[in-house]
Amino acid sequence: MGDNNITIGDQLGGNQEIIDGFVNEAKEYLNAVRDDFLNLEKQKDNPDQALIDKVFRAIHSVKGAAGFLGLDNIGVLAYVMETMLSRMRAGKMRLESEYIDALLAGVDLLSAMLNDIKHSNEMDISSVHDRLSGQLEETIKGNTS
Repeated sequence: MGDNNITIGDQLGGNQEIIDGFVNEAKEYLNAVRDDFLNLEKQKDNPDQALIDKVFRAIHSVKGAAGFLGLDNIGVLAYVMETMLSRMRAGKMRLESEYIDALLAGVDLLSAMLNDIKHSNEMDISSVHDRLSGQLEETIKGNTS
């Protein structure tokens, strides 16, 4: 990682208020999303489209703000989650328990990064990211639901 002594706060000219606002809002989104995923898992044969849309928008918002703030790991993980949710919204991917479990693991990791925002870009997201990416790739290749 070389000479990576620039902190998240430095990237925004030290504006901790913006970072704190993002962290608080993202935590609210993720707390709601966690419950929404559990509800969607119960509805997997007939999922509530409005609930899928709500979860998608929450993850999309986290991804967008993370990108703006230079929170690369949060953005990368939220992106793969958003892509999976986008396929679910479009009916190209079913709400199987294994996918919900992987998305919940993503929520947990995003929460951990938010709890240590200054070191979030240094955290290892590979196992959860690879799990989500693998599932996504399987559904795209196999074009299965």
